[in-house]
Amino acid sequence: MKNENEFNAYLSKELSKLSPGLAKLKMAEKYHIGVPDFCLWLDGRSVLFESKFVRSIDQWSDRVGLKHPFTGPQRSFLKTMIRAGVPAFGVIGVGSRKRMILVPGDELDRPQWLERELFILCNSGIAFDEVPRLVKWMFEYRAQDDRLILSQGRR
Repeated sequence: MKNENEFNAYLSKELSKLSPGLAKLKMAEKYHIGVPDFCLWLDGRSVLFESKFVRSIDQWSDRVGLKHPFTGPQRSFLKTMIRAGVPAFGVIGVGSRKRMILVPGDELDRPQWLERELFILCNSGIAFDEVPRLVKWMFEYRAQDDRLILSQGRR
């Protein structure tokens, strides 16, 4: 994958292969500012996530990791959904490592991460290499029971 559009197409294709009971909506309209890229429903539950993509990361670099970071309206929308009881996340695809970093929506306050920080997260327990595992974890996540501690890169 080379960019966020290809990453979103990959996610959409992989999500379509999952359980027939899983319904997905890929938001394509640009005029709904802040609305996440994907909305998923399964067995009466819902999950929302905004996706971002970085082509490669350097474990020692202090360069900015995401060219297009999570925006204020995106972070605000995800937090609003969390307060309403809907699990909401940021998913950062890392092309060179073929991994997806999962970040709970209420932990997206930082508008940007450095490449070395993304490298740590990419090698922790909150990064996935398969979409089915990522989705399973999102639907099973309970913020009050299982806090992700991003500053330490572990849960």
